[in-house]
Amino acid sequence: PVFGSPQSACRGTCPAAGTGQSTCRAGYVCVGTSVGGPGWCRPNCNNGGLAGCAQGLACGDAGYCL
Repeated sequence: PVFGSPQSACRGTCPAAGTGQSTCRAGYVCVGTSVGGPGWCRPNCNNGGLAGCAQGLACGDAGYCL
């Protein structure tokens, strides 16, 4: 990927956002717009590297940026 150019992402879906791993593969958590609703898998922020949180956010114990 080139910085500044459009990029696409392939995200796995999951049925229970905000509940931890849900049906996501190991090292991922289910995120979405409402807790318990459908969502998508993202790397657990406790994994570090590119999985880390944006500036001003902290990684919680469950792997979500707070």
